[in-house]
Amino acid sequence: MQPIMGISIIQPPPASSLADALFPKVRQRVLAVLFGAPDRSFYANEVIALAQSGTGAVQRELAALSAAGLLTVHKQGNQKHFQANASAPVFAELRGLVLKAMSLADVLPAEVGTACV
Repeated sequence: MQPIMGISIIQPPPASSLADALFPKVRQRVLAVLFGAPDRSFYANEVIALAQSGTGAVQRELAALSAAGLLTVHKQGNQKHFQANASAPVFAELRGLVLKAMSLADVLPAEVGTACV
């Protein structure tokens, strides 16, 4: 069998979005849920379902974002509720990034994206 010789055309990597450059996919989805509807709190299983990501991955993101002060956490019965922390120093900027860079339609399913905005 003869090798194929000649100039190989290297395909450029697929264009990544600004959101892809800044945040991993699961974090994009979690931020889109929480910062897309900052006046609402979500319980952990609700964030997992809306973000359509794995339980462990979403829980790690919720823990990291809470530890950084970007989310508030409160207990309601036996459920933890998470909400975007409007008093965080970077709240306005992060919400702006979520709304601009992470088109909710691209990150979340259509029915969730419209419900969160």
